[in-house]
Parts: sequence; structure tokens; C-alpha cells
Amino acid sequence: SGRIFNYKVERVIDVVSAPLPPQPVPHLIPPVKQKVNFFGCFDVGTITMGARVENTRVGKGETASIDFACKNQSRRGIDRVEATITEEVEWSAGGQNNRMKRKLASRTFRPDERWVKLSKEEMRSLKSSSKCPTSTFRNEEQSILEEIHRAIHDGENRVAL
Repeated sequence: SGRIFNYKVERVIDVVSAPLPPQPVPHLIPPVKQKVNFFGCFDVGTITMGARVENTRVGKGETASIDFACKNQSRRGIDRVEATITEEVEWSAGGQNNRMKRKLASRTFRPDERWVKLSKEEMRSLKSSSKCPTSTFRNEEQSILEEIHRAIHDGENRVAL
């Protein structure tokens, strides 16, 4: 900097990562049940969902495959499910720091028959069976988890990012 003016010089520096190991590292997000509320307080059912990333080691120019499955047991329909890859960079040097976050890729999963909302009759039946959890109810819950697990492993609903 000079006596009257401050000068600022900026240069772009490309940073390249080391090559990633060839062995894929998959990641499974086990099926979880999420309550669905209407206006934030009225319970209208649940959605059970799970996902799987084929390989979490993805370099520049490579594709990540993500599988998703869900079972809608609510009175609300599912409008859209999206997978997004985000890059977050944070640095600190000489008392200065900065943070940057940007979306690298985003894809929307295609709806399937498990996304459809329940009818009033189906919801009544589901609520009455859940009030007295019998072995039949537990078997239904287990079969939903198995259905989700099977769907995320057979690639029924996969997006490439």
C-alpha cells in the first residue's frame, strides 16, 4: 500500500486434490420414520425413508450415484425429493478467515407409488392398528423397513450427480 492509496492484488490459485483411492466407500442411511404435521401441530401420519450413496469418494468430473426410497403413511402427499452435493470451504490465515458454500449438483428423484398419500379410510385403519401394537402391526412395520432397504439396494430410484 502507498501513503495515499491502498492497493489490492488478487490471484486465482487452482487447488487440486490428491488422487482418490480406487476402492469405493459406500454409505447407507438406514430407514428412519419421520412424523408429518399439518400446520406444525396436527399429526397426519409418518413417512419412512432411507438412502444409499454408492461411493462417497467422488473427485472432480466423477459421478455420485444416490438411491432413495420412502413409504408415505400420511395424509399429505410428497411433492419432491432432491439430492444435492454441496461444497463448503473454510480458511483462516494471518488473522483473516472466510467461509464459502456452493451447490455443485442437484437432482430430483422421480416419484413412485410409495409417495402417494393415504386415503381417510387407510389412515383410520392404520391409526387403529397402531393403538394396540400386536405382532401383526410389528410385522407390518418390519415389512416397511425391509421394503425401503430392498428399494435402496436395487436401484429403483437412483439419481446421478
